[in-house]
Order: sequence, then structure tokens, then C-alpha cells
Amino acid sequence: MIDYACFCPIKPLHEQHGLSAAQIAAPLGLAPRTVASWLTQERFRPRQPRPRASQRDPCKAQIVRMLER
Repeated sequence: MIDYACFCPIKPLHEQHGLSAAQIAAPLGLAPRTVASWLTQERFRPRQPRPRASQRDPCKAQIVRMLER
């Protein structure tokens, strides 16, 4: 995944300089497929974190009861 600072030069390099995804990817240290994917995006959209279950979820009710005592 890339950050905003890495995303910014991708579109101008492609549209203004006519570079391919592979030519853009090399100096940025990215995979050409990643650059190609970001070229299809209108604007930068940061990755949304996926909610993960906690290891304490199965015991959460018991922990809450013990803390309330």
C-alpha cells in the first residue's frame, strides 16, 4: 500500500510525461501492477483498516463482571 506522498507523482508522470506503469514503478520502488492500479483511481483513497476480533472477546463478559465487582 502506498501513502499520499507516493501517490502524488504517479498521475503526472503518466499523463504529462507519458511514462508507462513499469517506468513509473522503478524509481518509486513499487510494483508495476500497483502503479497500474493507482492510475485507474481518480483520487487517493487510504486503505481502511479491517476490524479484527480480539483474543479477549470470548471472555469479555466475564472480565467486565469481574471489573464491576
